[in-house]
Amino acid sequence: RWFRNSAVYRALYPYLASLEDDYELTLVNLARPGVPVETGLFKTVVYFHPLKYPSILSHEQRQIIEEQDWGIVYYPDIGMDVETVYLANLRLAPIQIMGYGHPASTHGAEIDYFIAGQETELPEYADRYFSERLVMLPGMGMIPVWPERSFKRDKPVAGQKDVIINCPWTLLKINADIVDLLREVVDECSQSLRIRFFAGHDISEMGAQPVYMQELQDLLGIESVELHGLMSYQEFLHRMSGGDLTIVAYPFGGFNTIIDSLYAGVPVVAREGTHGFNRFSTALLKRAGFPELVATGRAGFKEMILRLVEEPQYRIDLSRRIAAGGIRERVTAGLDPAAFKRAIDYLVANHNALQEDGLRQPIMVD
Repeated sequence: RWFRNSAVYRALYPYLASLEDDYELTLVNLARPGVPVETGLFKTVVYFHPLKYPSILSHEQRQIIEEQDWGIVYYPDIGMDVETVYLANLRLAPIQIMGYGHPASTHGAEIDYFIAGQETELPEYADRYFSERLVMLPGMGMIPVWPERSFKRDKPVAGQKDVIINCPWTLLKINADIVDLLREVVDECSQSLRIRFFAGHDISEMGAQPVYMQELQDLLGIESVELHGLMSYQEFLHRMSGGDLTIVAYPFGGFNTIIDSLYAGVPVVAREGTHGFNRFSTALLKRAGFPELVATGRAGFKEMILRLVEEPQYRIDLSRRIAAGGIRERVTAGLDPAAFKRAIDYLVANHNALQEDGLRQPIMVD
């Protein structure tokens, strides 16, 4: 997942870059052939080819597991691909750390630390939600990487009366409750709606698009459903910019969803929970200056969506605030990539003592 438009790369690159001068970095490349992996930070690149059978490793794969002499292994994500899950159940280095690329605990025994954010995790839930010991950085445990290139904004369709709702949710984030919430919005609002899903998978190649489309139309009770599969990032932003509002998925939300929607000039609403994965988006919205678009419960979430649907002037006012600029500066204010390096330095210096003390309370990094 270490390529330029990947959500994992965009959220964690500044942290890894902070290590470049003082640590010798090796990239263990798990990507499939053809993925444009970014290797600029790394002195060495080691290829670990896709697993066919976890119990039968190739000679090259076994070398990676048995013959390296790493002091630290850091996983930007564990769980996005089966290889990360397999490797995370092994002891590849004395110190093993994971990041927010897939923001959920392994609930395992081999990862020592989870690098999190003071604005996105609740320390009182550390024991309940994590098998790893939390290391909490100032901010969100990620630093937004703003899109680098401009894109062509989608022009309104002449005579278009539908209010277009962007739902940039991968298929795995679509769940019964949030579809029910959308159905309630459809039933309770007076506007004609077009709901635009961005599935993030090649659903056409899978032959699944007609099935998903029919199911969503039936569940939502409307035919005005769009379901988009894989597309370029520029095309994604182009289509997003044609929406009137964006809804962040719940309970498993998004981080770059907020950045993408604001960059596209579209108001976005999110519901806050008790996990990092449903607090990233709301932390970003608060930093961006839109706390009124943060809901703290299901009823409030629906109320916010309905207001955005029903009140065009409210949407216009929000869009003007977005267009006024300054969001990037507000979102990144006080976020210091060097905090990640300070955390790594601390863990290297104190790992043995931390293992011996057996304590579980989060480690706070300033």
